[in-house]
Amino acid sequence: VITPNVTKLMVLPHDNENYAPNSNAYISINKQDKLLRLFYERTKKKLEEEIGYFDAGHTLIKARFPNYDQFKLTQGEKYFRTYFDIFGKNLSNYFNWAARNNQFVNCKLENVFRLDLEIEEDKMLKSIQDYFNLAFQDSEMFRYLSSAEQYQQLRESIFSNNVTLKLKDGTTKDLKPYGKVEFEKNIIKFIQQYNSHLPYLEDHLGINYEHYVDDIVSHKETIDTIEKLESHKKTALLNYKHYRQDDYLISTEEYIRSSMYFAKNTQLKLKNPTQDEESLIFLYSQLYDFKDTLINNYLKDKINGHLILPQDKDFKFNSKDFNYLEGLIDRLKKNDPILKNVFNFMQNGVTEKKVYSQLKKLYFEIGRTNAGSDKQSYMKRDITDDEQGKINLIYRHIDFVSLVKSYEKEYEKEYLEAKKTNIIKDKI
Repeated sequence: VITPNVTKLMVLPHDNENYAPNSNAYISINKQDKLLRLFYERTKKKLEEEIGYFDAGHTLIKARFPNYDQFKLTQGEKYFRTYFDIFGKNLSNYFNWAARNNQFVNCKLENVFRLDLEIEEDKMLKSIQDYFNLAFQDSEMFRYLSSAEQYQQLRESIFSNNVTLKLKDGTTKDLKPYGKVEFEKNIIKFIQQYNSHLPYLEDHLGINYEHYVDDIVSHKETIDTIEKLESHKKTALLNYKHYRQDDYLISTEEYIRSSMYFAKNTQLKLKNPTQDEESLIFLYSQLYDFKDTLINNYLKDKINGHLILPQDKDFKFNSKDFNYLEGLIDRLKKNDPILKNVFNFMQNGVTEKKVYSQLKKLYFEIGRTNAGSDKQSYMKRDITDDEQGKINLIYRHIDFVSLVKSYEKEYEKEYLEAKKTNIIKDKI
């Protein structure tokens, strides 16, 4: 019989900064118990399928989840210490600030320890993995943060050290934030791989499916099996394969398309979004919405039922639309440091040709005719809402379904109204 290590399997039922009391505020004993019980129930719910798998006799191992009283005694203090300032969440940050600002009467700051971190140019992803194992191996809650929070924490942690890049010729040089685009994209790739789990596919694909994903995806005899998978499981499988390709790094189009997708799929908003989150959600929504303007006002001719895409050199926006796009792109670069510094988006000036060429690749899968010298491009399909290959780095991702299962009655009306319009999915 095994008892799951719940500290490694906890799933937050809410974003504490948004839905729990202010983390600096006093929390009554009754409220503490309410929050901890909610956390316990959500964690237990998350593990029900795994526990059921063991209990069904698939293995001699039996799983036993602790009751609430046991959980409260063993994990309650850690929960509040991890998520609430008043219980010590940011104690280390306070000590750092106090030391730097001479707040301790009888002592002074002598030194700040920084790790000498070497990144190998031809093994960037492995170097990031090695650092993660060193710096985050005891961070039991990292896996349950949103992708945006994971990316931010990992990246800030890396560059809090003295980072050097070991070049292929054996020489080294300092590596500064945004100093090498390839390294920045490998940090994103690490987060993509880290979160591309394959939940509950063993029954469908066999016990060792992770070791032959390429075969599963490519072999004809398994196509029917894949097609019968639930949508989210199929997407997870394809993402797993996609992110593990040796030569894969996220492209500009993939990043912007992901940002537009998540900007338009925040069906139930964050209660207290930051100003940066609000700005990015708004701006990427505007970029998404311009797709309809492009289709309705500029794509008129068809070939075999598909809209023809004019050649870049022949395309012209009207002055109102181009000025709008020029301003939108400028605001995106000012508000999204990833877009500006990792993807160097439109760094050499904005022209109609560049903008139109970029929008085509963002919005559409492009087909091309083979009619001799009269070759034409056309829109095969709209790809902005494809779920595969998406990563949300513009705001904190929230599981709203688990939130409304809480005892917070004030959210139930909003949830039920959303449910009527069929806009809530298992995960937002």
